[in-house]
Amino acid sequence: MSATDRGDSVDQRTDPVRLDRLTLYELVWSQPIHKLAPKFGLSDVGLGKICKRLNVPRPGRGYWVKIVHGKALKRPSLPPVKAGQPTEVTIEPRPRPATQPAGDGEIPLVVEVPEKLRKAHPLVRAAAEVLRRPAAPYYERSARQRVGHLAIRVDRRALPRALRIMDALVKALEGRGHRVEVRSDSYRHERYETVAVICGQAVKFFMREERDRVAIEPTPAEVKRAARIGSLPPQTRFDSRASGRLALEIDTYERGYRKRWADGRRQRLEQCLGAFVLGMEALGAERHARHLEWEERRRREEEEQRRAAEEAERRRIEQEKIEKLRQLTSDWREANEIRAFLAIVQERAPAAGEELRDWIAWGLRVADRLDPIATLGEGPAPSS
Repeated sequence: MSATDRGDSVDQRTDPVRLDRLTLYELVWSQPIHKLAPKFGLSDVGLGKICKRLNVPRPGRGYWVKIVHGKALKRPSLPPVKAGQPTEVTIEPRPRPATQPAGDGEIPLVVEVPEKLRKAHPLVRAAAEVLRRPAAPYYERSARQRVGHLAIRVDRRALPRALRIMDALVKALEGRGHRVEVRSDSYRHERYETVAVICGQAVKFFMREERDRVAIEPTPAEVKRAARIGSLPPQTRFDSRASGRLALEIDTYERGYRKRWADGRRQRLEQCLGAFVLGMEALGAERHARHLEWEERRRREEEEQRRAAEEAERRRIEQEKIEKLRQLTSDWREANEIRAFLAIVQERAPAAGEELRDWIAWGLRVADRLDPIATLGEGPAPSS
């Protein structure tokens, strides 16, 4: 029974810890490796090398972020033991340095939103310049955006708050090594979209203000007019009005991911920026992993095509050699048949005239030309 089976904390043990492949497999799929490794006095790289030596699969990049966000993922099964491969490992526990934190939980990402917009990001300044115009058309703030600025689709009254949130979000993304861009729409180049480039993948997002559906009852004047002209009574109409509630959304059709964070009864959008960033990173990491899988699949397909072409060329050359060999064998057989025939002619006509002797001599020369054995010394040997 292992230390974990007995309920002991591995990092409190002083004797060597022996782990078999199955136990190690269950451990690395139960918690992030950077949390598990210190319990054995190892770095995550060192524990990763042990997993590689024992052929134990590990969670890929972004796996735990997706788990935190509620995505159901399948883990690969433990592969069978290969010949000559170890089935267990003994780890000598080393004391953890006093400077290393021993916290069990990860600190959530917190993105602070300032009370006032100061030193705004250039993209936010450009968006504010357009959206603050006195006569800015609605389409500049709508989903059908035709002006190159950050995708902020809010009413003017909510614009100051939206700019502060977007400024904090863009700075947080860039602070984590990502790039935020406003680029022409990949399908409609006359329109624009806002993307964060994460792991080389463009993740589209936007901010919008939710709108409330409002009933507009007919006025008394409209009711009287309908009665006067004998028409049907006017019906209740519906319109939408700005609600002041803001939302951030990831623009994707992919399933298994949370796509929307918004103001609610118990939370404000400002409190959700960290989770929104992690959600975008999870999606970018997943797309990057799929891209790598696609590249690897394409590389394997190209390699298979190259090998198939080489094999086809090898078979073609081999077939040519076989056909050449058959031709040489046929020529050799024909040359011997000619010689045998001429020998019989000469035997039955020993006192042949000069004309017959010349014909026999010519026939022998023809046989020599056909015979591949006779011509081996006169030119290069057939290639093998």
